[in-house]
Amino acid sequence: TISRDAVQELAREFSLSLGAVEIAALKAQVIPERYLRNLNAYSLDDQIRLLESCVAIVGLGGLGGLVFELLVRAGVGKLRVADGDTFEASNLNRQMLGTEACLGQNKAKVAMARAKELNPGVEVHAVPEFLDRPSMDALIQGADVVVDCLGGLKHRNMLRTAAREAGKPLVTAAVAGLTGLAATLLPGPDKTALLFPENPDTRSAEDELGCPGPGVNLASSLQASMVMNLLCNSPGIDGRSVLFFDLKDFDFSLVRI
Repeated sequence: TISRDAVQELAREFSLSLGAVEIAALKAQVIPERYLRNLNAYSLDDQIRLLESCVAIVGLGGLGGLVFELLVRAGVGKLRVADGDTFEASNLNRQMLGTEACLGQNKAKVAMARAKELNPGVEVHAVPEFLDRPSMDALIQGADVVVDCLGGLKHRNMLRTAAREAGKPLVTAAVAGLTGLAATLLPGPDKTALLFPENPDTRSAEDELGCPGPGVNLASSLQASMVMNLLCNSPGIDGRSVLFFDLKDFDFSLVRI
């Protein structure tokens, strides 16, 4: 293994990024200590793929905050993230990036600061704005995977269309109360109309049933796992299945679409 301090020293000595040093170490069969517990669930080649990958995350609230943190900790090399919202007190029950100290602060800026605390080798490009279609296209350009962490329905259809037209796999999730779903959508025909109605003014189920932490964070963990499976070329992802869960009854169902 190679310690965090040694990685930083080599980066300074040879004017390299931390990520470049970590990749070189892994290619030499030397494991950076911070990724030691990723193995053997993920191979050395998997960890290299993660470090060489780029993921775009739209939305950094309940879903996006934990997805972001898990991917930063896992060592995804580049993250392109966007959110124009600010933290408020009603977010504190579930949003992992939210603390009392950051109330009123922009979520994308908080995420960037958090990444520096967790894993300074990860490059984060943060857009502290709500996205329209052109800025959405710009954000996902160059990303290997796009993650839909938007709340409600208003902009989900736009992001889904943008990812499909760009030929990018999209990992999506939605939560209402203690129920939710997560899915990987591969480029191709859109089969999700039943999941996300076209009417952007439709009142979302989360408005009716609330958003307690367990459901939100389970959905986020499922999304992060799906993203990592895509980046590592794991088998079993066909883009035609949706995982539904109900934490009240502890019911899990995989449904083909």
